[in-house]
Amino acid sequence: MKSIFQFGVKPAERSVPAAVAQAGQSVDDRLLAMERRGQADEADAEVINDIARVPVGEFIDLTALPKKPLATVQAAGFAAIASPSGTSYLLATETSEGRMVMEAFARLRINSQGAVVRLRASADVIRIVNERNQKMTADSALSETEIEMAAYQLLLDAERRGTSDIHIETRDSHVEVYFRIHGKRMRMGDLSMKRAEAICNYLYDWKSSDSSRGTGWNKGDVQDTMFGVDMGGGRGILNVRFHSAPIHPQGNHQTVMRLLRPASSSGGFRPLRDIGYTADQTSEIMDMIGGGSGIVVIVGPTNSGKSTTLQSAVRAVQEIRGENIKISTIENPVEYEMTGACQMAASSAEFDKYLKASLRQDPDVVVVGEIRDAAAAETTKNLVLAGHKIFSTLHVYEAPTAFARLIQLGVPRGLLSMPGFISGVVYQRLVPVVCPHCSHKYIDIAGRGILTPELEHRLGRTVSLGEDDVRFARVGGCEQCDFLGVVGRTPCAEVLKPDATFLDMVRREDDAGAKAYWLSQLGSRIGLNGTPTALSHAKLKMREGLLDPRDVEAELSLLTSEN
Repeated sequence: MKSIFQFGVKPAERSVPAAVAQAGQSVDDRLLAMERRGQADEADAEVINDIARVPVGEFIDLTALPKKPLATVQAAGFAAIASPSGTSYLLATETSEGRMVMEAFARLRINSQGAVVRLRASADVIRIVNERNQKMTADSALSETEIEMAAYQLLLDAERRGTSDIHIETRDSHVEVYFRIHGKRMRMGDLSMKRAEAICNYLYDWKSSDSSRGTGWNKGDVQDTMFGVDMGGGRGILNVRFHSAPIHPQGNHQTVMRLLRPASSSGGFRPLRDIGYTADQTSEIMDMIGGGSGIVVIVGPTNSGKSTTLQSAVRAVQEIRGENIKISTIENPVEYEMTGACQMAASSAEFDKYLKASLRQDPDVVVVGEIRDAAAAETTKNLVLAGHKIFSTLHVYEAPTAFARLIQLGVPRGLLSMPGFISGVVYQRLVPVVCPHCSHKYIDIAGRGILTPELEHRLGRTVSLGEDDVRFARVGGCEQCDFLGVVGRTPCAEVLKPDATFLDMVRREDDAGAKAYWLSQLGSRIGLNGTPTALSHAKLKMREGLLDPRDVEAELSLLTSEN
């Protein structure tokens, strides 16, 4: 099955911007060279998926040109543009009927003063060009079957490429589509407004079985839902979290779809030791998850792998205590299926009710998807005091801040400073891993103007050129990394397992002292040169050639000798 974007070239080539039609820019170098040669045949096999690659020029209405005695040209299937240099360009899809292409090409030859070049383009790029010039015909109507196929293909494209999020953003006359792959947002191509709105409407109104979604999809409103799609081939159900909201100017909207893959599609959740923590960090985490009570908190921003780590930690508890233990989860929504667990999907309004209900379910372990408000914090506190092992997540920016956030949500300091109440905190962020086959070595690009002088200076103070294998992702990548330059993501983490001294400082409201103690004393046993921060973990992986320094600074903070 072909991609919705008709992928015909590698991303590096797709992403090279050329001219925007009617924007006053010049055509790209490849097309200029063709014009200068007077070439009058088909361009290379690249498929134009991005409206920015369409040559600048005046729109030609093929149906208004004097006709040869052939069948009628369908305007919806082609687009034509006359460049300022005199060359005419015929945009046609790869699947356009040969006879129709010949007729359109012949009409342009008869009515053009210069060369005529055929360009391969996606159906949506052709639709965008025609919509901009209001030359669409009744033949351009989209059938329900076509929309259903396009929606499924969009999700299939994204799933095959390891996409975490699909971004659909309307720009008045066209729609830009991005995939977030290994944490990086990649421009994949353009859709017409009509097709994009039809896809969103289909997925929200017909595909979703979420009873809480309310009325039908409305691009002018903020809307959420969730649905599942069978990917076929034994890959299981792909769960999709759908969110849309209006954006400026009026009439435009953005839609983001988070793709949640079943654990079975990747062979199950990875053991904690294989996630990417150091051996010392893994040992600390294993100590945290032991015991029959206390709360383990996984913290970090959105899309930092918290849910995956949470699942792996609970799986480790099952391995330690036996698979017959009772595990209850309260999630909004349920993202991943957990073997042997009783998972409850609770809306925001019902979350605290379900959380309280778990107290009466005789659980050994309770997983609270996220402690979002004071009510959830209060019930979670009661679960801990009742002697249950709790796992949950928080949105904070470093491990020690989890204590301040829980206090803000109403958990008393006295309880937080009780030994055993907080088993431990794990903070993490995910950073792209460079492709080992095509990445550039620092020693090969240093001093060549590729890096900013400021970054060169910071690296000079951070790494050892003689010992460290610092690498940079190659733009456009290679076949080994699917032309992305990166091959995955790895956590850069910090682990805080509080001891009596740390907890005493929390009790005495000496939060600054507690953090300093963690950095200088507790962190010395983590094995990251005595500094337990996520940035120190990132530096270690950067020196090993896994992380691009630019990604480290983008995801964490600037590289300095002090951290």
